[in-house]
Amino acid sequence: MDSGLLLKWLCCMLTHSKSCFLESLWFLGDSIAFWAKPAFEDALQRQHWKYPALRRNKVNFLSVHGQKLERLPLYLRAKLDTLILWPKLMVIHCGSNNIQIDTDVNKLITEVSTVLMQVITMLKAANPEIKLLWSDVLPHLQYKGMTTPYGNMITNNVNACAQFCVWSQGHYFLEHPYIDTRKPAIFRHTKGVQDLVHLSDFGYHLFNMDLDLAVASLLPPNSLLEVAYSAPPAPNPLTQGPYSIK
Repeated sequence: MDSGLLLKWLCCMLTHSKSCFLESLWFLGDSIAFWAKPAFEDALQRQHWKYPALRRNKVNFLSVHGQKLERLPLYLRAKLDTLILWPKLMVIHCGSNNIQIDTDVNKLITEVSTVLMQVITMLKAANPEIKLLWSDVLPHLQYKGMTTPYGNMITNNVNACAQFCVWSQGHYFLEHPYIDTRKPAIFRHTKGVQDLVHLSDFGYHLFNMDLDLAVASLLPPNSLLEVAYSAPPAPNPLTQGPYSIK
């Protein structure tokens, strides 16, 4: 048995917790994912929206400002090595910070595929039951040094590559069909000035609602892995092949 896995098993035995082998959900990504946490917590506090699946499953928000694709593998490796709890579902929302005026599209597409394969390999080595969910990069009203249509074209290419990569490995991707640049209210306004990148409260509601529906599909109540180390989990038909959540 791997030494890291043995240590986690011993921690479970010492704390008498059968569920500490796996958390419900890790959410890795950039500032879009970072601001999803306070929006989620604020909505629950105000009881505007319930997000039943996210409330039922413990969410560990591990997103940071300025996160880029090439930094994800090292960041994930550090979390897997230092955190006792591992996720049942890993959500990744990242890539917009890689889209800039000097972006080489072909190089970026290759990097997306390379990074995701590294992530999938690490998750499989940690625990083959961990599911990966790619959350599509969102369109912006403005990009760094380039026109919006060209930036959104690159975004679409990044998402298409990521979707195929996770699909081909039996994992999942999440689209955000209601978040687009034709709906200005989705983007944040500060003192009357529109933020052309980050989402408004309503935009984050749409974002978190998409995530909640995905979690409800991938982590239904009757499949929580509360005895992950003592018995094999029941087979989940969703893990037998590609699955798109739209």
